[in-house]
Amino acid sequence: MSESFPEKDRLKTTRDFERVFRQGKKKQGRFICLHYLYNEEDRTRVGITVSKKVDKRAVVRNLIKRRLREIFRRNRQVFPCCLDMVFRALPACTNADYGELRDEVISLAADIGLKKTDNISDTII
Repeated sequence: MSESFPEKDRLKTTRDFERVFRQGKKKQGRFICLHYLYNEEDRTRVGITVSKKVDKRAVVRNLIKRRLREIFRRNRQVFPCCLDMVFRALPACTNADYGELRDEVISLAADIGLKKTDNISDTII
């Protein structure tokens, strides 16, 4: 499986972000709030937001974004298919190292995956 992160796997427009925030669900951890919405496409798309409330310095905000992109890129198989996801960084994220951030993102993704399979099994029975 390719580890690239092509443009078609990214949420880019304001409309896409707003749709996920309004219509989607969310899972919150210590460092990240993961908003997600199932889509009609054959792929999972990701967007990342890090506001100035997290840190006023652009250098720090960009570091957090790079880490989150890398975590998604290297662990894509953990995420359920056909999702639009937005990673929203929380202020505690500035103190997290890469490993802590990775563990939390993977844990949140696993929770989403379990919920999807639970819903499917409920409808079959």
